[in-house]
Amino acid sequence: MERLSRLLVIITLVAVLGSCGVFFAPIEGRWNIKDPSNELSTFNPTIDGYAYSTPPLEGSADLLAWPGSKIILLRFDTADFPDVVAASYLRLTVKVPPSPDAAELSIYRIRSDWDTSSMSYAVADDPVKFYDGSAVARYTIPTSVKAREDIQIPVTEVYSGSKDNLSNGILIYSSVDMTFDSTETGTAPLLSIEPE
Repeated sequence: MERLSRLLVIITLVAVLGSCGVFFAPIEGRWNIKDPSNELSTFNPTIDGYAYSTPPLEGSADLLAWPGSKIILLRFDTADFPDVVAASYLRLTVKVPPSPDAAELSIYRIRSDWDTSSMSYAVADDPVKFYDGSAVARYTIPTSVKAREDIQIPVTEVYSGSKDNLSNGILIYSSVDMTFDSTETGTAPLLSIEPE
């Protein structure tokens, strides 16, 4: 009888531990961006470039530049996005690191549809008509970052919610001159998203 009681206690304990995921992590819970076997969906931009004084958008250069008079723009094809994005992360490859000061990136969600042929700095630099200035994701790139190094930027604050609201992309400002690799160099920006 005592053995039967012990066996029942052990079976009950194993069942309780198994049900709470102590031994097996459910696949839908593996969203850690640093885990190489995460289940995040990844997307390269359909357009990556920068707006400057006159149209069109510079999208064929081997860099994404922000030297004061330029604004980096990225657009992604949202057709394969989940209906609702819970979290998102943007990976950029540094081409020229910040110097002598750290760079603070300010990232916004673009609210208006746009065309590369008519894009200029004046159009992109409008927080009322072009981008949503009410929410910003900030990320500081220290001067210790080296050329060819990847940075992973959490952009959930500005790039989450219904996929219908994300189709216009994101806009990036920097506090100092910064350049990143573009699609043209073969190291395109990479967006990782977690479904809701």
